[in-house]
Amino acid sequence: MQRLASALNTAPMSLYTHIRNREDLLQAIASEILGGVPLPSADGPWQDTVRAWAGALRQRFLAYPFVGSLLQEGIATPAAWLELSNPLLQALQQAGLRGAALADAQRWVSRVVIGSVLMELAVPAAVPAEFASVARALGELPEASQGVWREVLPELGRHDDDAVFAYTLDRTLVALQALVEGA
Repeated sequence: MQRLASALNTAPMSLYTHIRNREDLLQAIASEILGGVPLPSADGPWQDTVRAWAGALRQRFLAYPFVGSLLQEGIATPAAWLELSNPLLQALQQAGLRGAALADAQRWVSRVVIGSVLMELAVPAAVPAEFASVARALGELPEASQGVWREVLPELGRHDDDAVFAYTLDRTLVALQALVEGA
């Protein structure tokens, strides 16, 4: 709170008239960030809404990487997350899902999107085998595993995060369609 007060050119105690504690501050930040995600309309096919929702969420998480840790701590789960999830739920309802299947699909899509973005943020686009930490880790693997990783590492830097995300989302939509048809 001291650093925040300094940044705002005020005293820490004056912040407490607006914010009770650190958790309230983080909740307000999460609400502001999640509340700023442009929500897609549900006018077109449900798949288009899911795709637009996932893309908007990904862009927001990439712009504000720390929001993932707020979700992990349970700070960003109240109203802002529920409101943000409405278009996804409506699209899945439009697809014909209800009850437990709807809840499972919402959880599944959210985790695929958030998990994909968190991996995108955590793993650099290129992981050259020359990095000391990678070389050290490779040395700790059994010889058979080292060979496989030596083959894969140079290729990891050749992917396009946008294409990987689109592919993951496409596969998720195919699986959702199968769920809808089986419901």
